[in-house]
Amino acid sequence: MDRFNTVEQMQALLAVSKGRRSGDLLIQNVRILDVFTERVFDGEILISGGRIAAITSKPCHRAAEVYDAGGRIALPGFI
Repeated sequence: MDRFNTVEQMQALLAVSKGRRSGDLLIQNVRILDVFTERVFDGEILISGGRIAAITSKPCHRAAEVYDAGGRIALPGFI
């Protein structure tokens, strides 16, 4: 994936990650494997503009499209 082309693109992604704007896709009910800590936790992944905007264990984001992962495991670094 390309780097950010503008400061505005980075600011837009930050606004989504902080919940000030909606993302494109929210993946809920997903078991997230943190490859650094080797920990698995239940949470959600928020995507915006083809990038991961947030990974959290607290449901707090909104998006144009919501996908229920049904408890499947995700490795966010490999999305």
